[in-house]
Amino acid sequence: MNRRVAALCRCVCIALLPLVILAACDALPLGRSEAPPETTPTATATATLAPTLTPVPPTPTPDAPTPTPTAHPTPNVGILDARFVRDVTIPDGQIVAPGEAFQKIWELRNEGEVDWPNGTVLQHVSGPVFGPVESVALRPRAPSESAEIAVEMVAPTQEGLYTSYWQLCVQQQCFGPRIWVQIRVSAEE
Repeated sequence: MNRRVAALCRCVCIALLPLVILAACDALPLGRSEAPPETTPTATATATLAPTLTPVPPTPTPDAPTPTPTAHPTPNVGILDARFVRDVTIPDGQIVAPGEAFQKIWELRNEGEVDWPNGTVLQHVSGPVFGPVESVALRPRAPSESAEIAVEMVAPTQEGLYTSYWQLCVQQQCFGPRIWVQIRVSAEE
């Protein structure tokens, strides 16, 4: 008998379970006296919070006027740049005797927005140095002004093709293109 009661309870629970779920979801009217909802969808109002303003306390006015700062000259602020114009002496690949002294001259133009400042040098940056000179000081040049820059050099004693690279620098900050001197060291003329 207990088995029958348990089986009957299970059947009743299984049969009532969908009804309980539908009632919980308000799908069944269950004796409500109000009219069923309309079948056309209606707009739902959404609450929007208005922003609140936080009052800012007034800024106190000073009794005495604030002194105006004194103007100081501004250092060169702008773009430093240069452009290679031409090789004045020693074109690329020129034959030079082993150990021969020569002078390389480049022409460069200030293509920047400001003068090349005091302290600007043409600095050796890579490759063989070709002698004891590793930098040459320049005087300031205004934008669009050209400079012919000469460096005294000595060819290596071993035959071969050599390229030495140089660049304009101010306080270890280089600018403009790398320029070079390329020589072919040969005992034959």
